Amino acid sequence: MKRLYNINKVIIIINLILAFIPFIGLLFMAITGITQVISYIIYLTKWRHLDTTLRNYFIAYPFLVAIVLSILSIGKDISFTISLSIAALIAICFLFLIKKQKDIFSKPLSNEL
Repeated sequence: MKRLYNINKVIIIINLILAFIPFIGLLFMAITGITQVISYIIYLTKWRHLDTTLRNYFIAYPFLVAIVLSILSIGKDISFTISLSIAALIAICFLFLIKKQKDIFSKPLSNEL
């Protein structure tokens, strides 16, 4: 799970850097989305290992993605801009979720007796 976090972190950093180049940043946004959907599917296969406090957020993720894709399918310029902005926020939120999961998963056990 630590690898998934690192992969997603690198891809989002690259996407933020490429956002300054208009069309390349938009193209790379699709790669970011595909990577995060694949990561989400991997997390679903490891559902038992997910922290119970984060499971509700992992359940809400596909609904948020579906909303963004439906706004994107409208096809107007304003909906395109809004959906890309929301998609970037969802990508950052997903990165935060998998960071929290990584921190919980890799937390050392306390030796309190």
